[in-house]
Amino acid sequence: MLSVVRHSLTPRIALTVCTELSVLALLLYSFPFPVPVGGVQTPLSSLGWILTAACGVFTAAIFQFSFWSFGLYSREAVYRGGELLRSLVLAFLFGIVLFAVPGIALYFAVDGAFSLEPSHAAIVLAGFAGFVAISRFATLRTLEKTTHLGNIAVLGTGTATSEAIREALHGGHGDIGHISVVLSSEADEVGSEVHGCRVAGTIGQIREFTTPSHIQTIVVSLSRSSDALPTDHLVQCKLAGIRILYVTEFYESIAKKVLLEGFSPVDFLYRSNLVMTKFRWFTKSLFEKAVALTLLVPGLPVMAIAAILVKLTSPGPILYRQTRTGRNNRTFTVLKFRSMVQDAEKGGAKWAVQNDPRVTPWGKFMRKSRIDELPQLFNVLRGDMSFVGPRPERPQFVEQLEKDIEHYAVRHLVNPGLTGWAQVAFRYGSSIEDSAEKLRYDLYYVKHMSIGFDLLIILSTIRTVLYNGGAR
Repeated sequence: MLSVVRHSLTPRIALTVCTELSVLALLLYSFPFPVPVGGVQTPLSSLGWILTAACGVFTAAIFQFSFWSFGLYSREAVYRGGELLRSLVLAFLFGIVLFAVPGIALYFAVDGAFSLEPSHAAIVLAGFAGFVAISRFATLRTLEKTTHLGNIAVLGTGTATSEAIREALHGGHGDIGHISVVLSSEADEVGSEVHGCRVAGTIGQIREFTTPSHIQTIVVSLSRSSDALPTDHLVQCKLAGIRILYVTEFYESIAKKVLLEGFSPVDFLYRSNLVMTKFRWFTKSLFEKAVALTLLVPGLPVMAIAAILVKLTSPGPILYRQTRTGRNNRTFTVLKFRSMVQDAEKGGAKWAVQNDPRVTPWGKFMRKSRIDELPQLFNVLRGDMSFVGPRPERPQFVEQLEKDIEHYAVRHLVNPGLTGWAQVAFRYGSSIEDSAEKLRYDLYYVKHMSIGFDLLIILSTIRTVLYNGGAR
């Protein structure tokens, strides 16, 4: 996941994760809650330290899972505190629900050998909630003006520079850094503006603007072979502790998507982590099939109820079968619970839109909760789809999109997914322009895919369903 971790897990976020996990572990150690009952000697009670440790690990895992699911370790929450209080409340409620079911089961399973003290559990949760709330708000107040990349100097102008600055200024990335100066290779561009940032001088004047106390990051937006590139001075800056980023890396680090301006599939050839060996493909496939099988256990009863309600609430078949384009442009049949009225596309293929009138009332609920997607677990088990990947489109749309959007075919180098980075990072879209924007996210996934990144996407999908209302 490597570059994704570097982009997402900044030092402040890493410190936040480690600190909160350590505090939770300390509270669990101070108030253990399975406590051996005095005078009772059973094989189970003789292994009390094992059960206590297991409960501690389980509790820590539950709340870490809940915090990641609700975005409490996202850059937005840690640096800007976006909806922090609401996310904290929801994350704790979700964690308590997840903890309650196995906790009650454990209570009856220990057969009197242990006392499960509700007061200890309450003290641990209350103490942890108080620490997290106070420490988060104190950190935000103390470090509210600090940013990850600090003051930024941009070398070069052009379409790539324009898009990168636009994303940095208007894409909601105020926690990343402050663009202090833009320098051009052309003297006649001095004094002009790039999305409100004034071009302050030429690249030949770089020494006047890049003292270590003023600039912490330099973004290079010139050809790597450009004669205007001040290589010697940039090496000196790097040795002085100034961060040097190429414009594509800068854009990906702030936006978590690929800069299409100037993009070429050749970029994939020179990345050390884009080496999907047979072992990595096997591991990814095994992980995805394991997740699909795990979800089928609680999913089968839900699917049975959903099938009955589809039949009762709308005439027509229960399952909706549709041809989609998969890896290497091979087609396959995707399975979904039918959420639209029968013959919804008798006039031809149409884009799904927000608040689509063709969707039935029960179908609307299924889409919000993603229940209609559950049959696709069988597509994952069959190998037609991955659990995580670009969402598969219909061949009719793919043919048109490949004509209208450059590099669109690159997303078909990997299996399509039941969920994907574009689905959790971008709003619902139903146009050529939205498809082009989603392609940026899909290519980012192809460039950085790994089991670790898949886990982050799965956690984000949980948040999307529980917090943001699921799909439309």
